Amino acid sequence: MSGPIIDITKIAAASFMPGLQNQGQINAVASISGVLNPSGTDGTTSNMTGYFTISLPDPTVISLFRVNLPDAAGQLASKWFPLIGTVELTDITNHFRLVIFAQSDPVGRGFNYNFVSTSNSVGYTASSFRINVYGHLFSYPWA
Repeated sequence: MSGPIIDITKIAAASFMPGLQNQGQINAVASISGVLNPSGTDGTTSNMTGYFTISLPDPTVISLFRVNLPDAAGQLASKWFPLIGTVELTDITNHFRLVIFAQSDPVGRGFNYNFVSTSNSVGYTASSFRINVYGHLFSYPWA
């Protein structure tokens, strides 16, 4: 049984805990270009890895991110996925998997990604494949 989908942009800060302040939103776009070869019958995988950062006005803010892959053609096309820590997204149509890990960075938040082939026979060419990251920022007056 699935419940209603919550739009986190409309949640009042006070609904989390008293004193929490909404500090606004931030976004960034990463781009992947290259060729994922079929993973082969020997079990090895073809992958592309990378790292990108999102600068925050205050690196101590509480942040919640969501990820969108607008250039995917299968199950991931034009859908948003929450990102807290690590997310693994699989596109069955294009035979790839994208793993993204969020972490702290001196300027804000850093994102490692691993773009992996899931097919033994079909390759995938990424030409400026976009990863949209959209962040919601909150601060709390720590004692």
